[in-house]
Amino acid sequence: MARGKSLKAVILAAGTGSRLGMSAPKSLAVLINGKAIFDYQIEKISKFIPINCIYVVVGYKKEMLMERHPELPYVYNQAYSQTNTGKSLLKALNKVDNDDVLWLNGDVVFDEQLIPRLIMANNSCVLVDNKKCGAEEVKYSTDSQGYMKSISKEVSPAEGEALGINLVKRKDLPILKKIPCFD
Repeated sequence: MARGKSLKAVILAAGTGSRLGMSAPKSLAVLINGKAIFDYQIEKISKFIPINCIYVVVGYKKEMLMERHPELPYVYNQAYSQTNTGKSLLKALNKVDNDDVLWLNGDVVFDEQLIPRLIMANNSCVLVDNKKCGAEEVKYSTDSQGYMKSISKEVSPAEGEALGINLVKRKDLPILKKIPCFD
């Protein structure tokens, strides 16, 4: 597959990773293969999206991430400890042109074959797992036509977990930016 020309990626890596008891950003957690999640994500995404089109939202100990991949464009969320993921995403969306945007959480490990499948999607989409969820998972529900109705940790009843990899088509960017979590 050709690398995306009108596609940007956003990695949301501003949080602290406090639930893991780490003193570094959660995306620097090391996988069994010895590679940090952040390095894994960059390696996989850059096969499909040019490196200068992969934006990383940083906050907590931002230098630790920025030093690993100085070639990437970074967006700083200085209020990372007081704001939510939506605020970090909005900061990045305000930096990208009117392009399709693949965005993912900075702690998501994925099969790289998901990326071309998402890129080829005709509509905006959210990668989900239809399963029973616990309190900490981001849950979702859909409307009667199968479209995403709500997504948050508080969704009830939930149909399953939103896995933290999403694609928003350029035509949907204005709608996404008006969602209340961005206020």
